[in-house]
Amino acid sequence: MAADEHQGRSVANPTEQSPKWFEQLLAPMTAANRNEIDRVKVLSDVSATANSDRRDAEVCHDFMSKNDPQKIATDTRGVMYAYLRRADPKLKETLMQIAATGDPLQKATVLLLSAEIEQRNARESYFQGHPHCELNDACQLELSRLQMSASRANVDAVAKMAVYSKDPSLYATAFHACASSPSKKDGFCTQVNAAQWASRDPENGIPWLHVLQELSQGSEGENQSTIADALYKISKAKRFDAQTNILSQLHNQTLSESDSISHARLQDLAFNITTKIPMPSYKPIINACKGSALNDGNRRAICEDLASQLQRENASMIEVILSGKIGEQLGWDKVRTQSIQDDRDAFRGLMIDKANKALAKKKSQEDVMKLCLDDLGASRKFSQMNVEGEYKQYQEELKHYPVPRAELIRMGKK
Repeated sequence: MAADEHQGRSVANPTEQSPKWFEQLLAPMTAANRNEIDRVKVLSDVSATANSDRRDAEVCHDFMSKNDPQKIATDTRGVMYAYLRRADPKLKETLMQIAATGDPLQKATVLLLSAEIEQRNARESYFQGHPHCELNDACQLELSRLQMSASRANVDAVAKMAVYSKDPSLYATAFHACASSPSKKDGFCTQVNAAQWASRDPENGIPWLHVLQELSQGSEGENQSTIADALYKISKAKRFDAQTNILSQLHNQTLSESDSISHARLQDLAFNITTKIPMPSYKPIINACKGSALNDGNRRAICEDLASQLQRENASMIEVILSGKIGEQLGWDKVRTQSIQDDRDAFRGLMIDKANKALAKKKSQEDVMKLCLDDLGASRKFSQMNVEGEYKQYQEELKHYPVPRAELIRMGKK
C-alpha cells in the first residue's frame, strides 16, 4: 500500500468495519501518526509510573463495578466516557484555580481543556435530541456549529495571548487550537500563522513544515525563493517539536494523587484535543525532491538532508516511509529502499494480525478490563511514543511479536 504523501497519518487500516470499541483500542496506536515528534515531558520516574498504573486500575475496577457488563461489552468507550464525565464539576473548579494563578501558558492550557469539556457537553446534549445525527449531513453541520460556538471564546482568548507573546510554546498551543477548528478563522486566529511560530522557534522543524505547506498552496512558480528557504530550514532543523502534549504545560501536582477519576478525565480531554490537531502536508517535500529539480547540486544535498531528518531517532512510521520515497527519487540503491518498504509492510501486518486476534476473542471481563486500562493509558503511551519515536517503538515490538516478520510482511502486502 502506498504511503499517504498528503497527510501524516497511519498507513495501516486493518479494520474497515471494526466495532467502535475496537477502533478505540487502535486509536492510541494510529493517532500518534498525526502528531509530528512531540517532545514532551514523560513520567520517567518509576514511582510516578507506578502511581499512574495504580490510578488506572482503581478507575477501571470502579467503572466495571458501577456499570452493566452487557453495556460495557457492547460500547466500552461510550460507557467509559459517560463514567469519566462525573469528574467534570470538580475538574472545572481545579482548572479555574489554575487559570487564576498560573502563567500565560498554563492559562492557555486551561482555556483549551475547558473548551474541550464544553464542546463534548454540547455534543452530548445535542445527541440526546438527535440520536441518529451521524446519519444526517445537516445534523452534523449543526452539531459542528454548536461545538465551535461552545469553544470559540476560549480559543480566541488563547490566540490573543499568543499574538502578544514571544513564547514559542504558547504560540504553538494557539496555532494548533486555531488550526483544529473546522470553520473559517475569525477573531485573533486570523493573526496566528506558521511564519510567526517559526520566527519564535526558528530551529524547530515543525513550524517550518507548516510554513512550507502554506507557501506551496500558491500558484506554480510563486514563492519559489521562500519555499527553498523553508526546505533548507527543515533540512537543518535541530529538533522537531510539535508541542502537542498540553498536560506537560501544567504543574505536576495539578490534581491530588488520590483523585484517580479526575486524572483519567484530564488525560482523556488532552488526548481528544491532540488527535484533532491537523498535520502539515509532506507533498511539498516530495515534489521538491524529484525530477529535474535534483539536477541542481544544492537541491539534491538539501533533499538528502531532508530524507535523513525523516529517519531521525524519534520519527513516525509515515516519515520513515516517505524518506524511502525521497530515496527512490534520489536514486538510493534498491536494498536500502526495499528495507523501508519491508518495514512498512511488517508494520501493517502487525496491525492487521492484532486486529484479527482481538476481533476473534470473546469479550470476557478480563478482555474489557484490559481495554479499559489500554484506553486510560492511551495519552501516556502516545506521549512516550512521540518522544522515543513511533517507528522505533514498533521495531522493538516486532522483535518480540510471536508471528514471524516474514509472515507479517506478507500480510502487510495484501
